[in-house]
Amino acid sequence: MEGTGLLLPAWITKLCVGLHQTNSYILNGEKESWILDPGAEGNRIVQIGSASPARIILTHGHADHWGGVDEVFQRLANAELLYPKEDESLLYQADISLLRLLEIAPLRTQGTPITPPLFLEMNRQRWKLQATPGHTPGHLVLVGEGLLFSGDLLFRGGIGRTDLPGGSFSLLCQSLRAMLDFPDEMIVCPGHGPLTTIGAERPFLESMCAL
Repeated sequence: MEGTGLLLPAWITKLCVGLHQTNSYILNGEKESWILDPGAEGNRIVQIGSASPARIILTHGHADHWGGVDEVFQRLANAELLYPKEDESLLYQADISLLRLLEIAPLRTQGTPITPPLFLEMNRQRWKLQATPGHTPGHLVLVGEGLLFSGDLLFRGGIGRTDLPGGSFSLLCQSLRAMLDFPDEMIVCPGHGPLTTIGAERPFLESMCAL
């Protein structure tokens, strides 16, 4: 439980990892585990994932959301990595300024680029990977079972920055407008900070979408 009083289902674990306090989520399904945004501390994250095989899903290409991927794959060699195709250069090109700034080497693990919308299944429930560009060109969110894993699109009382290479405020606003279609009770699981709900963020979203 967080200060917001919101609870995730028992089979989902939220970990805050790394210097940038990135939220990594581990979804332990009946037949497999999903690891969302392993930003750092890969060994710690792997200890939580109890089901195999594992699937690693990146919401976007910023290194504070994938810095633990290589470490995860050292422990889970049969895992699958999914990442947004339009963010591929942010993972693998050594000359990207953000990687130089954070003093992080490009990702070594080879993954599968994806282009949303894409549907996945866990626990006989359908989950959707939905494109939400703006913070990065390929940013995506994961939606299912009353939960929205929003990456750096939407936080409690805030939104993702758009002043980094590839960012677009106009695209971010379009992506935020799509979030207004979700019900108020949907729990938002952001890439940083505490959980919130669409209802709690609706006034803020509406003000942003009016810009």
